Amino acid sequence: MQHNRQVEELEYSLPLADGVRYFHAVLSPLADAGGDFNGVLAAVRDVTEARLNEAELRIAATAFQTHLGILITDSQGRIIKVNDTFTRITGYREDEVLGENPRMFSSGRHGNDFYKALWSSVAEKGSWEGEIWNRRKNGQIFPEWLTISAVQDGQGNLTHYVATLSDITARKAAEQEIHQLAFYDPLTGLANRRLFIDRMEAVVKAHERHNKLGALLFIDLDNFKQVNDTLGHYAGDKLLQSMALELTDVLRDTDTLARLGGDEFAVLIEGLGNNREQTAELAENIARKLLIAIRRPIEVNDDTVLVTGSIGITLIEGAGHGVDNCLQQADMALFQAKEAGRDAEFL
Repeated sequence: MQHNRQVEELEYSLPLADGVRYFHAVLSPLADAGGDFNGVLAAVRDVTEARLNEAELRIAATAFQTHLGILITDSQGRIIKVNDTFTRITGYREDEVLGENPRMFSSGRHGNDFYKALWSSVAEKGSWEGEIWNRRKNGQIFPEWLTISAVQDGQGNLTHYVATLSDITARKAAEQEIHQLAFYDPLTGLANRRLFIDRMEAVVKAHERHNKLGALLFIDLDNFKQVNDTLGHYAGDKLLQSMALELTDVLRDTDTLARLGGDEFAVLIEGLGNNREQTAELAENIARKLLIAIRRPIEVNDDTVLVTGSIGITLIEGAGHGVDNCLQQADMALFQAKEAGRDAEFL
């Protein structure tokens, strides 16, 4: 500096009692009246806070490009920033959503009460987190996990909302598959024994509370083994699938049809009234319709298959008639229907 007499700048750090501090210095040469160098003027500024802010900004910028979709709005809910992951998830570019309200992504699956509870949580707790269905740019409705946080300034005034979202389509599909395997028959798509028993328990308890009557029907295909033996198990499976459709067509949407295993089906009919004789008559009428459906010819691999069925009926009468008792009574009634010559129902 003595030779070129140029102003120079430099940054350095010093370990102090409260931690490392960063400084910025400007060094200017000084000259006497004759123009000769006689010293240096140093202007030193503590830039620790600025350095830390820069580091935070770099971290924030890196975090913004995360695997989570990020959407930022102003205090009025107008979108001011989204990241690339948001675009990949929703299909919307940033320039297509700036200034818009996130309501533009609404799927229509949630009512006003849902959104009222959501924003009440944000207002009271500062955030909300949960599963929500939204709509992509191409119109596809998809599930996402959404977190909304309110951002306030130093005085506690609302300045922004920050939302992070992740596409949980794959997770929901896996959950649905697990549920399907656990509660539904893989061949016919009907309820399996586990789900059927769960529903029976709920119906029995409801009938006990409200003094209502229902009916439980056990169905067995009389000559199903012959189909398996003569046409093969593949044909037998096709027959069971067709039979499930035939039986479903006879029943109401509120009735539960299940495949308990093999060629055994069960029907749960709830809310038939509180008169025992009328309920028994209704149950027998339903059983006769089911027998007619079972007798219909079914085409299986260019073969016409004819089968008949036997049906055992028991009434669900509430108090004192638990699930095990109902199942036992229906099984006994089915046995008696078979003993009576098959292609019959017995109450």
